[in-house]
Amino acid sequence: MIAQQQSAQWVEIGSTDDLKDGRLVKRLGDRQVVVIESGGRLYALDNRCPHEGYPLAVGRVNDEACTLTCEWHNWKFALEDGSARFGEEGARAYPLRVDGGRILIDLTPPPVEDQMAERLASLREGLVNFETGRIAREAARLLDLGMLPAEVMRQGALHNAEREEYGWGHALAVIADCTSLAEFYPDEATVPTVRALFASADPVRRYAPRPTPASQPPTDPAGEREFRRRIETEDVDGAEALLAGAIESGAPTAEVARWLTHAATDHFLGFGHQMIYVHKLSQFAARVGWEPLMPLIPSLVPSIAWATRYDKLPEMRGYIAQLSDAESSFPALLAKQAAVAAGARWDSGRFRHRVLFGKHADAFEAVHAALGAGVALDDVARELVLAAAERMLRFDTAWETSHDEAVWDDGGWLEVTHLLTHANATRSLLAQGATPEVLRSLYHSAWFINDQKRFDRADGARADEAPLPLLEVAPEDVGPSLRESITVHDEPAALAHVRQWRRTELDRGPLYEALGREAVEADDGRFIIQAHVLKTCHAAIEESRLLNGHAEADLPLLAAVRFAATPRKQLAVYDQALNAARGTAPRPPRPARIDG
Repeated sequence: MIAQQQSAQWVEIGSTDDLKDGRLVKRLGDRQVVVIESGGRLYALDNRCPHEGYPLAVGRVNDEACTLTCEWHNWKFALEDGSARFGEEGARAYPLRVDGGRILIDLTPPPVEDQMAERLASLREGLVNFETGRIAREAARLLDLGMLPAEVMRQGALHNAEREEYGWGHALAVIADCTSLAEFYPDEATVPTVRALFASADPVRRYAPRPTPASQPPTDPAGEREFRRRIETEDVDGAEALLAGAIESGAPTAEVARWLTHAATDHFLGFGHQMIYVHKLSQFAARVGWEPLMPLIPSLVPSIAWATRYDKLPEMRGYIAQLSDAESSFPALLAKQAAVAAGARWDSGRFRHRVLFGKHADAFEAVHAALGAGVALDDVARELVLAAAERMLRFDTAWETSHDEAVWDDGGWLEVTHLLTHANATRSLLAQGATPEVLRSLYHSAWFINDQKRFDRADGARADEAPLPLLEVAPEDVGPSLRESITVHDEPAALAHVRQWRRTELDRGPLYEALGREAVEADDGRFIIQAHVLKTCHAAIEESRLLNGHAEADLPLLAAVRFAATPRKQLAVYDQALNAARGTAPRPPRPARIDG
């Protein structure tokens, strides 16, 4: 598209007699312009330094180099065109002419298309070097120019997908969540946008683009089978080439999504991460469309292929043997779903108890029996979401704060939060299309929730069952008050806020907004922690909305609020240092956990 030439907007801003020490500052609406004399010529630039807004009018002029230096952080600008000679970006320069002593400058803005191209180029440079100030400024400018928040965030996703060494990771999940949680920022879209962009750049700062194989279009209709075979053998380049070829050949988005979902359920992968990432892709596509995401989709391949296959570990082998024996019945179980449209009656309480407190085999039988009885898939998936939330409420936070080696090695909050986010992903992907392959994820989720009972509090109690403080907070103040409780790590008060919401039967909208904004704005340490707060809170909000009218609709919210409100270990320098030292000393290996 050819940009239309705009008419010049020459504005008189003073006269040569107004120059003092070769400087003149003029306010024009919401901007300030500085006129600088150097080498017998006049130049006009924005008076605010693009870095932090310091006035350039008090800067140093170098006549020989024809530059202006900001005194605050030493950024240097060419007077001729405002380009950066030192610093992250340039200052806007204005055409200037003198007519009979009158100083006139042309305020005509460049065409919007040109401005967007310039801002995008600058944003990409900022992402490469993780220049946070520049990233934030360019995001704000692009939004001001009319670019939608989700599209600005997509730029970060493309940047990350090109560079993430092991493929799609937490960064792209954060971006997907920020596109959704932007609903809580109708007038402050810059906040979730900048959070997403920081997440895209932080893990890959100064990384070169990851080498990718040339695309290879599928040669027969059995492309999915070959794709999954290559992933199974960790032929990452081959699988990525095949998926990229399918996309370039115009494969329907439903087919692309199916390939990835089935590959992510061929094993129980990486504490559920890969299933979660496939769900996040679908969530992201709901905001920006599938077509704009096609360039980054192949980055999921290395993430799936190289993930830890937990079903190969001793603690899951027996369970997987049961699952393998049962898979031949899955087509019949799905057929029964179609035959029993309303779903069968069942004892959901007993189901949850077996998943939470039985042995691994009990969790398996709970799911298999429910499906065999014709219980609706969504009902089973929903009950697993509630079980995951309950397990989070039973989590013993001593696992998070202890320095004991056995405790620290086994896990903590980040592992336990995956119960909810994996169950959320399973429910969502089953709703989009139930296949025998996706059905495996229900069984994976049940094992996962059951296995994590080893992290429960010694007294077996749920955190929300303890006496909680009685709050005297006006309904309009509950949201801000909840966020204050989370900020000061007052877990009982935070849980009490959710309980008060339920008791008073208030609209949950402000509660969702408070939790959503808390997740986006969390600034409590490492990127990995922030990513899990976002994923967990987003899943809790989504599931609570779907549970509308259910007696335990607040259970996912209680779980997420508890996670957000309790202290979380960050770098764990002490633990890592001691474990490294112990690891160099001769000692017998730790025994593997056995399935049971």
